[in-house]
Amino acid sequence: MKKSFTLAELLISMAIIGVISVLMLPVINNMQKKTLETQLLNFYSRMSNVIQQYMVENDTDTLYSTKMYANMNSIYNNYDGENEENFEEQYKNEYERASAEVDSFINTYLKVKRICNNIKPGVENECFPLKIKNLNDDVADIGHIVLNNAAGTIASKAYVLDNGVVFSMIPPSDAPAEIQVDVNGKRGPNVAGRDIWRIHLYKDGVLSENLHGAELGNKNNPDVDIEELKKKITEQNFDRCRGENAADPNAWRYGSGCFSKMESNDFKFDY
Repeated sequence: MKKSFTLAELLISMAIIGVISVLMLPVINNMQKKTLETQLLNFYSRMSNVIQQYMVENDTDTLYSTKMYANMNSIYNNYDGENEENFEEQYKNEYERASAEVDSFINTYLKVKRICNNIKPGVENECFPLKIKNLNDDVADIGHIVLNNAAGTIASKAYVLDNGVVFSMIPPSDAPAEIQVDVNGKRGPNVAGRDIWRIHLYKDGVLSENLHGAELGNKNNPDVDIEELKKKITEQNFDRCRGENAADPNAWRYGSGCFSKMESNDFKFDY
């Protein structure tokens, strides 16, 4: 005759399982963090390498001399305040021309599995998640890097790479190019500062979030302690990443403010 478990035995078994689960949770969380660290570092290294290759093949040390550069300043400087419709059309055409070069660069140098067109905030798509959290567990629609200007909103594309990474990229203009990346797509955890990031691409091909800009802007200024400035920028950015910056409380929805913390800590989570 087959003996069944008693209630006491079942309760003891459930208690043991519960204890094991509690003990394993930190291990599982640490494994997830290690995976996300590796995925971010891999994307950073891969993108850095192909950007440098692109610049070498274009025989230049600045992205501003390539077709990827959107020369918005020239359009602004030549605008006489009249014929606004023509100005807006020129602005839009220049941005779309540069965006086409970005698209060509991505498809040439990276292994793209899928492209999502017309990416806009608050609109479901097959690449990025719609809802994300910040490090304080606030939930909102993900923001997307799109061009907002006098000509209206020009939506961006998202690219899914062969390893599952999803990213969008806005061409450089009078400011660094911007890259928004989810290192594992919709799979999760879909948290800004865990798997969702916003990174600047500077004219010399360096990927950073404000820290490299601080170096470039103050490299000839002996009165500025660059390392202390970078620490200050990192902490200010991290407030944005957590949604705790009163002046820019929604920056985290774009992954903003988070990457500088990682680049200053050798791509290791310390939070």
